[in-house]
Amino acid sequence: MLERVPSSSVARLLLGPGGTVVAGFASGAVGLWSTEHGKLLETFRLHGPIRFLELRGRTLHAVSELGDHEAIDVGYYVESYCAILREIWNEVPVIWDEGQVRLRPPPRAHPCAP
Repeated sequence: MLERVPSSSVARLLLGPGGTVVAGFASGAVGLWSTEHGKLLETFRLHGPIRFLELRGRTLHAVSELGDHEAIDVGYYVESYCAILREIWNEVPVIWDEGQVRLRPPPRAHPCAP
């Protein structure tokens, strides 16, 4: 059983990444659920019924009947913990230290350190 499913008819259905399912609804809602637990992992709403869902690489694309559209990164549902952590370290190479932002490399002793 999927949690927090909109009370609207399903317009599009798609197998998502890493054991997930994506549903687009006539209300414009789009959701990503775990097929293992039924938990709602991501949700957003477009203006108009969903007419197009596609997974291209790490990106989920949704388009409504009225031309509203959204693209979200869902790659985190297939990447390993260490791959995600390395991406964060790469994009945010700073820490908050004693009230200041300081540039710091990843901790050498961490098992995910590059």
